[in-house]
Amino acid sequence: DGIVMTDDMTMKGITDHYGLGEAVVMAVEAGADLVLACGKLEQAQEAYEHLLKAVIDGRISQERILASVKRIKKHFGKRPKSSSPTAHKK
Repeated sequence: DGIVMTDDMTMKGITDHYGLGEAVVMAVEAGADLVLACGKLEQAQEAYEHLLKAVIDGRISQERILASVKRIKKHFGKRPKSSSPTAHKK
């Protein structure tokens, strides 16, 4: 019922062995709902493009992605109206 989240997929041990794009796709195939790509913007874009291609090619189903979105929304809900750290204090 929880959310599965990866560590940073831009780590050298991952990118040297699998490549960032393939590692991201493999993580989602293995059940990850949130995939972290904490490097440069170009790396986040590469991760997104590979994941999108995997969905377009049928390697990952759209239903699988939507199930992750549903779990994320269930656990995190809507964002508060204010991003101020003191907005939620009573």
